[in-house]
Amino acid sequence: MDDHEPLIKEPLLPVDLLKRKTGSSVRQYVVGPLIFLFFLGFMMSYYTITEYVQHEIHEREFKSKNLTNGNDTGSLCSVNTSNPVYETDAYVQSIAAEWILFYSLAGSIPAIFANLILGSWSDSFGRKFLFMVGITGTFIRTTFSSFIIHYKLDFKFFLIGYFVEGVTGLYLAPLQASFAYVADITATGKSRTMGLVALELMMGLALTLASLLGGLLIQHFGYLIPMVTSAGSLVICALIVLTVLPESYIMDRPQKRTSLISTISNSFRFYIEEGPRRLKWKYRILLAAYVFHVTSYLGRLGTETLYQLAVPFCWSPEKIGWYGAIRNAGMCLFGLPAVKFLQSCMSDTKIALIGILSYTACFLFTAFATNDTLLWFDKASDNAQVFFSYLRIPSPPRPHTRTCFKK
Repeated sequence: MDDHEPLIKEPLLPVDLLKRKTGSSVRQYVVGPLIFLFFLGFMMSYYTITEYVQHEIHEREFKSKNLTNGNDTGSLCSVNTSNPVYETDAYVQSIAAEWILFYSLAGSIPAIFANLILGSWSDSFGRKFLFMVGITGTFIRTTFSSFIIHYKLDFKFFLIGYFVEGVTGLYLAPLQASFAYVADITATGKSRTMGLVALELMMGLALTLASLLGGLLIQHFGYLIPMVTSAGSLVICALIVLTVLPESYIMDRPQKRTSLISTISNSFRFYIEEGPRRLKWKYRILLAAYVFHVTSYLGRLGTETLYQLAVPFCWSPEKIGWYGAIRNAGMCLFGLPAVKFLQSCMSDTKIALIGILSYTACFLFTAFATNDTLLWFDKASDNAQVFFSYLRIPSPPRPHTRTCFKK
């Protein structure tokens, strides 16, 4: 057996159960705007809740201690650690960080198990099913959060929305649906590569606009409007899926229903099946590397926002929005062309290593920054993190694509 043989020779389903591609349709390309709108709503709501929690705790603590930002208590951004304003602000940041951690766990833990099942079910019910499940969960969370913000309910109620979103797959359900959709409607090779690059571009633009628009709306209209706007973008997503987007995955005949245990077992089967050892261990290492990368990125979002709101930066929501927008836009405008350029003179592995080093440098710059100039300076190293996309690998392949996994 050589490295050019498939990792798994036999598909998990009989050949006559494998899907057939739908005919080409212009409506299929609406998957790009769809994923753009979804991530616009998802990320804007994420930034909004992070800043809302910090703001409400800040107001409550300063009011209870009769502290202001006036000259009698010193500047809020004073680095004098004996200043009661500084001490209270540090306490505010620690409490806000705890709540953000709780929200993350409430959504991510159930999402791990949900995506093991939902991804496999999309082979039976189609990609539109997977889109709708994820969109519905995030819509419920943003709508519920809008009521919490409007009526100033306890922070604990946010946990309900995050849990519901996690059970429906979090953002990962629409994400894997979009990649599977592109794989369904494109042929192996440059066509598929361009389709995946287009999706990455849509997500990058969504993150840029979410950061900028969210910051501006929070600064000028408060926290309710951006949250309602997020929910509205998800309503549009649902309408697109239901009325415009055609199904890309159709079975020649229905699959037999399998038990929940069998579904989960099939999700892990790819990683333990017999196959070329020289490929299997590489795939597992790449998977582990990607998990660490995603963990660092997702953990950074809320922490970085709280970091910028606190001493010594004390940034406004609008300034945080511009910062995030420039960072995300830079990754699209600088990172992607740089990858194309580097491909002409080095291997993909070396490009990925550059991404790892640049991403590490960015974290170090941020951690030791003491003023705005240093915090903006880390954008140079941060933009190169897009090189790390070369460690991206697909989720466990579907039955009809397992024979495509070659070196």
